[in-house]
Amino acid sequence: MPQDQRDLGIRFVRRETWRAPERQAYLFQQGRSRPGALVTTEELLDAVWKDVAVTLPAWKAFVVQFSRETERTSGCSGRVQHLRSGRQARFESAAELLAALDKLLAEVGVTDAP
Repeated sequence: MPQDQRDLGIRFVRRETWRAPERQAYLFQQGRSRPGALVTTEELLDAVWKDVAVTLPAWKAFVVQFSRETERTSGCSGRVQHLRSGRQARFESAAELLAALDKLLAEVGVTDAP
């Protein structure tokens, strides 16, 4: 992650919100019957999905697409899109990304909430 993003307190975490049962079973075996660190604590996909549905509301979901010029050691630029409304904004820095997210959330407000 570029240093300017860390300085702004931006923390990126990659998560899978849905997994095929086969993939979930494969990941659950890691650190148990297969070598490697534990990567999931849930054997059953339903338990994972219920937790995600409660803690990660769909009306706050975004896609962030970084431009080709974005590098790990430099700033970032790209586009962010609110999944439910389709609204989008471009950004040229980590600060602009945060501002775009804030603006898009304000635009959709609670009227788009379930």
